[in-house]
Amino acid sequence: MLLAEAACLFTGVILYISGVQGRVHRICALNGSSVDLPCSTEHPSASINLYTVHWDGSTFVVTDLSGDGNSATYIAGKRKATVTMNDLRESDSNFYCCGNITDKAAHCWSHRVELNVTDLQVKVIPATEGQTVTLMCSTSCPLTETPAAYIWYKNGEFLYEDWSPWYQQLVSSEEAVRYSCAIKGYEDLRAPEVSVDSVTSTCFTVTYAKGRMCSYKQTSEDGSCSITYPTEVYVQKTPAESPVTLTCRTSCPLTDSQAADRWYRTQQFPVSSSFVESFSCAVKDHDGLLSAEVCVQGQTNIICALKGSSVDLPCSAEHPTSMVKWYTVHQNDSSHELSPKGNRVTYNMIEGSNYTLTINDLRESDANFYCCRENTDQPQLWRNGTKLHVADLQVKVIPATEGQTVTLMCSTSCPLTETPAAYIWYKNGEFLYQDWSPWYQQLVSSEEAVRYSCAIKGYEDLRAPEVSVDSVTSTCFTVTYAKGKMCSYKQTSEDEPCSITYPTEVHVQKTKLKSHTILTCNTSCPMADPHTAYRWYWNRVLNSHCENQDITLFRSNSEIYSCAVKGHEDLHSGEDCVDDENCWSVNYVNRRICALQGSSVDITSEYSYPKNQLPQSTSWYIKKRSNEDADELIDVKYYDNLKIPHILSINNLKKNDSAEYTFRLQQINQQLEQSELAGVTLVVTGLEVMFTPAAVMTEFQRVTLTCSTSCPLTDDIKFIWYLNGRPLTLPENQNKHLVLDPVRCHHAGNYSCAVETHNNISSPIETLTVNGEYGFKF
Repeated sequence: MLLAEAACLFTGVILYISGVQGRVHRICALNGSSVDLPCSTEHPSASINLYTVHWDGSTFVVTDLSGDGNSATYIAGKRKATVTMNDLRESDSNFYCCGNITDKAAHCWSHRVELNVTDLQVKVIPATEGQTVTLMCSTSCPLTETPAAYIWYKNGEFLYEDWSPWYQQLVSSEEAVRYSCAIKGYEDLRAPEVSVDSVTSTCFTVTYAKGRMCSYKQTSEDGSCSITYPTEVYVQKTPAESPVTLTCRTSCPLTDSQAADRWYRTQQFPVSSSFVESFSCAVKDHDGLLSAEVCVQGQTNIICALKGSSVDLPCSAEHPTSMVKWYTVHQNDSSHELSPKGNRVTYNMIEGSNYTLTINDLRESDANFYCCRENTDQPQLWRNGTKLHVADLQVKVIPATEGQTVTLMCSTSCPLTETPAAYIWYKNGEFLYQDWSPWYQQLVSSEEAVRYSCAIKGYEDLRAPEVSVDSVTSTCFTVTYAKGKMCSYKQTSEDEPCSITYPTEVHVQKTKLKSHTILTCNTSCPMADPHTAYRWYWNRVLNSHCENQDITLFRSNSEIYSCAVKGHEDLHSGEDCVDDENCWSVNYVNRRICALQGSSVDITSEYSYPKNQLPQSTSWYIKKRSNEDADELIDVKYYDNLKIPHILSINNLKKNDSAEYTFRLQQINQQLEQSELAGVTLVVTGLEVMFTPAAVMTEFQRVTLTCSTSCPLTDDIKFIWYLNGRPLTLPENQNKHLVLDPVRCHHAGNYSCAVETHNNISSPIETLTVNGEYGFKF
């Protein structure tokens, strides 16, 4: 889909997004046009009604619109129904569903369509070339119907049409020159005319003939207005330490007393018991010029709990009493008081109970900021509250480097606060094994009718949906999910199965043109779903507004970009910059490493920095699984030359070396930045002999011995088996698994296993007992 708006705005960069937008049931249409809303009803019939639906915090509120004389036309068929809305107005923006009175409100909500009605306007954005500006034919949301072309008008006369929403020339202030635009096929819905009155190095002034922009001047939208904008916006933070005041400053002393600031919280990540959040700002309705980010550190609890489980939230008040109340707090500092809801949400107000809030049967809608106070008069309650994340459990499928295989991981959407006691794996619905590591112990190829699932010990009833690996090639792999969130990316219900094809490799392609640069998130797989959505990262921080394959940059810069496929973020592209000569990038040769206890490992990063700017420091950091603070590592082997690997060597590996390792370049006189992107995950595994189905067997039955690991070692690893201390000669097709079929009395004894290249690393001894047919034990 060709977007009509610059949906992603970064510091000093203006991005034009094109490609496929992967949002489900979201429609954006022009003010004054018509739109068809798709219907999904539990009970199809000729009588279809239109409803608005919203969630008020406790229940679904559904309003029937069929009798209010709106401009909707209903067309019902045997298999599908469509509601057509004509002469759209901004007031029509809402959540809609359609059906009949027998449909449940929850069904209406789960099949809702979000309609956004947008006007068309000419946006004026400062350029870097002298005292000029650029013009863009813009909508407030990306149009669902791909624009056939954009038409430009000058002084009311047709000028030209083109596929790009950008005006083809830079514009300076010209007397009595008025610009307007329209979308081909909707020429009667032209944007209001604008003229550029003046442009300086700090300000520019625009006159709007009419429209929404004039409402910010507190004048009628039907009258003309002139507005002065800055050419630069920045955030001033005073004082440097907490508590801080953030002020949105501009290069231009704005004469318009009605100018409003628009604030953005662009990222959040935990640092021990505190959190860091980045803020940026813009002048209202001039979001194309966004300030650089500043970081603010506050204090909050961050709790991640499994969907369907229970959680106790501690009261954050300094001196809690039985008079405290619990609130959900939104990022605009508004709050909503929580009321106990039967046995699901309860207050614990007995002295000595720490006045906790207990939530049972957690749902995704419970994810929020929570705070307890006697009143809500204190501003910015969220800074000292509890942030609750509700995690889905799922089996992630990640391409391996060894042949046409994949690895499986029992994964949650956030790191669980309660450290998992163990991970349990199931195959075709049957218990397989349990281990401390979330990694499945073997590499997996495509196997017909083999389904994998996992659970966390103690929460076996909250099993991840089953997955099966349908095919694996050097460029693509296809996975079938029995149900779950992954299926929502396929625009199907989360309760239905779906098959998704993923690439084995993702990379950013950079195309430099005369006036701009196009970045494309390319994949190795041409079979990827046409509705695929993408994740774009700017300076290692996710930009949640960008879900398109291409972005276009109109300014050269040294910011770092990378991308991934939405829902498959574990496979990440390398970092890149538009300006290669001023790039600070870090990439890793291998992001997942499985190594044997007692062996050695090299973790390698490849990095670059500007030729004329040496980094102040180059350091490896470790993040342990228990979520404590990151600790700097010292005494590492590395080479400090441009674009030469920086190697972290660890010898005599121990199980507690299992962690996530990140490499950081610190620029001179700048803080060391946190990153949302993963580093290198190292899992250190021992060897263990496992018997399937049991360690006590009867003669002539079948038993399989497995040299088990906590993560998948490479396929070319050769295992050695020992019986009573003597090496065994294995059949040609047996290695990690030793199959005794049938098992006989002479097979009884003490077994251990080792890896050929590390024969000093062997498993503990395990005993196989074989009972004779007549009850004798061997």
